Amino acid sequence: TTYRVVSKSNVKKASGSINDMITVARERAKTIVADEWNTTIEASGKSVVVKLIRASKNSDNSYTERIVDEVELPSNVDVKFIDRNGVTKHIGTKAGAYTKLSIAFEPLTGAVKNVYYNGSIENWCSIDFRQITSNPLCNGANLHINGSLVTELIIPDTVSAIKDFAFRGCLSLVSVKISNSVTEIGYGAFYNCENLTNINIPNSVTKIKTKAFSSCNSLAEVIIPNSVVYIGESAFSSCDSLKNIVIPDSITTINNFLLSYCDSIESITIPSSVTTIGTDSYYVFDCTSLKNIYFIGTIEQWNSISKSTNWDTNSGKYTIYCTDGQIAKDGTITYN
Repeated sequence: TTYRVVSKSNVKKASGSINDMITVARERAKTIVADEWNTTIEASGKSVVVKLIRASKNSDNSYTERIVDEVELPSNVDVKFIDRNGVTKHIGTKAGAYTKLSIAFEPLTGAVKNVYYNGSIENWCSIDFRQITSNPLCNGANLHINGSLVTELIIPDTVSAIKDFAFRGCLSLVSVKISNSVTEIGYGAFYNCENLTNINIPNSVTKIKTKAFSSCNSLAEVIIPNSVVYIGESAFSSCDSLKNIVIPDSITTINNFLLSYCDSIESITIPSSVTTIGTDSYYVFDCTSLKNIYFIGTIEQWNSISKSTNWDTNSGKYTIYCTDGQIAKDGTITYN
């Protein structure tokens, strides 16, 4: 059986054949500080107790943690974590090292490999998937429309918005061409489309919502038109093949986690219209291969941008190229 870590906002009542193991965890997780990580948990082998910790923030910004629940997996179960980099970390006899699990569990059936839909792409796009698991594609499956496998998707001009989770987890998808009738790409609309290599975003689109293209591991290039005025958090996070990205002139705020875990990105182009890069202590550009940031403005303008304290944490040793000079990652400034 396989489980995926989910955020507390996505936690619903338990369902499936493993309810006895996770019902309490899922219900109580609504009160737990939970972040969504691209992490998988697999179970088979030895017995282990998974402890759920609630972290309460104190007035001095420290945290007090307490055990909310302990979930004991059956005696024939062993647990291992596969982190976002594909590294397997076993627990079991070493479970004590993994007790700070501020997470909720959602069962994956693993049974759905193909989804067959008798209708049009327009009909499919009109379906209101109210939560992640409402879409049968969500855990990774191929989509067939009227018996034909969907690989090269064309969104027709009768569609005005690609709704939330519309194609989440669609493994058969290789390319997407969106008509210029579309103005919005929904929350997680193409999340985890692992084989998507090409996406055409027309200049009719004004909003790309949170996690719209997150975890599209084969997406090597994306062109964002100047019509886009809003790009949500994590919109392109964990896109492992993405090499560079150009933020359009229409953007004023670069939201948290925009390019988190995009470890192949080498260059980012940022317009002078940007006034904010992240908030609080959140990551934004934690791209380990980052070499160049091209800022279309002066050094003074760059320094005036409001940035989160960790906006470049875990990034590569980059240089910021401004119109009147350069800024090294360590803050050294060289004027032209």
